[in-house]
Amino acid sequence: MSDKRSFRSSVGNKKPNMPDMSKLPNEKDLSPEQKQQMNQLKSIADRYKDKSEAEIMQEIGTLASKGKASGMLDDKKIDEFKDKLLPMLDAEQKKKLNNVINMIKKK
Repeated sequence: MSDKRSFRSSVGNKKPNMPDMSKLPNEKDLSPEQKQQMNQLKSIADRYKDKSEAEIMQEIGTLASKGKASGMLDDKKIDEFKDKLLPMLDAEQKKKLNNVINMIKKK
């Protein structure tokens, strides 16, 4: 069984383990740009909160392929995103993020 297949089968229809939002900075301490980014992240989280991990993984793969094809997404941007997100995650979430990053980079 390939790594890709085993990863997909391990995700199944489970609901994702969401990052600990208490580790996020207080909104009053954010710049206007950071507040806008925070609101965008909250909107994205709300859009995906009722989806299974498999559904989210499928959409991430589709979006990554489109982003790479259009030139909007490259490995450097992926690594920058990963570096920003990792401090907010627990060990299990970090492992999943690394799996997602590897999948995206192979697209």
